[in-house]
Amino acid sequence: MRRLIYCGEWIESHVLHAFLLHLPDFLGYQSAIHMAADHREAVEKALRLKKIGNNIVNLIGGRRSTPST
Repeated sequence: MRRLIYCGEWIESHVLHAFLLHLPDFLGYQSAIHMAADHREAVEKALRLKKIGNNIVNLIGGRRSTPST
């Protein structure tokens, strides 16, 4: 169970960093929001993958991995 939670966190974290934080820089965009104007499908897919990671953590762990503010 712990390994599944870790995998969910890994998916969420890596998608966030690779696709939503680093990729816009590599492609010359200010942010993922700006990149979505030209690459909407890619940004939406990244957000869906990030949500899947969060859902795994929530389902197995029973709560969010970080507190909501």
